Amino acid sequence: MPVTLLTLKEDTVRGMGLRLLTQGTVPTSGNTTLFVDTNRLEPDGEFDRVDAFIKFTVGSNNGAVRRITGFSTGNTSITFAPAVTASVSSGTTYDIFKNYDPDTDVRLAVNSGIRDLWGARNVYTVASSVEPAGLTTHQITVPSAAGNTMTQFLKLERPVGSINTDYRWEELRRGMDYEVLDDSGTLSVLLKYVTVASTVLRFTGVRPASDLTNDTDTTEEPAHLILLAARKFLALQKPDGQAEVEKWGRELQNAKDAYYRPKESESLSVPRFRVG
Repeated sequence: MPVTLLTLKEDTVRGMGLRLLTQGTVPTSGNTTLFVDTNRLEPDGEFDRVDAFIKFTVGSNNGAVRRITGFSTGNTSITFAPAVTASVSSGTTYDIFKNYDPDTDVRLAVNSGIRDLWGARNVYTVASSVEPAGLTTHQITVPSAAGNTMTQFLKLERPVGSINTDYRWEELRRGMDYEVLDDSGTLSVLLKYVTVASTVLRFTGVRPASDLTNDTDTTEEPAHLILLAARKFLALQKPDGQAEVEKWGRELQNAKDAYYRPKESESLSVPRFRVG
């Protein structure tokens, strides 16, 4: 299932230690540098005697990250700097990350973990064009989405029959049904069969995926492996983090072994029915 970058950042830190991630909802409107949350029961200094960052996750300041500069149990106020663009409104949700800036440290850890696990992640792009009227040969430009300086053209498909389903496409044979021509980076295909006017051709290309940048960006790689790799990365940044590096590295290796281990086939007991 796709998982968002925000969830990966939250779960990475949540799993590294108690109270490294705190979450809440603002009950009463504040201003651009302060709000009061009467649900906070932590002691004075909990969030301002260490590096702590607040990230607003819902509201007019959604996505903004600020360093916490003060926390008082007496009036349960949280102050932060620099000021956000709009006053913090009632109903705003927030995350507090201890020790790690979620948009600098943790995002880097998540993306580094993904690269270490899978190298260049691929994104497949599909674009279409149409055949011209019946000709024995014809040259068609490959849509840029499926073939450009960053996208490698992979395959060309032609529909079979008239029913529009994912199963009706037949892959054409490169070198026999068509040839690929490269004119200074502009790709085209030379068709080698009698075309049928307006028949849709489907072009597929592949390119390296970009890093996860926005909180809403998603990935479908196994989340539990990403989390362990990200925690190991963060532990590597600590001068005294060798024990944590070994811990997360060991758990990551065990999880990878379990994930990629071939699964034994299981026989199914299928009920049989006889009539008469």
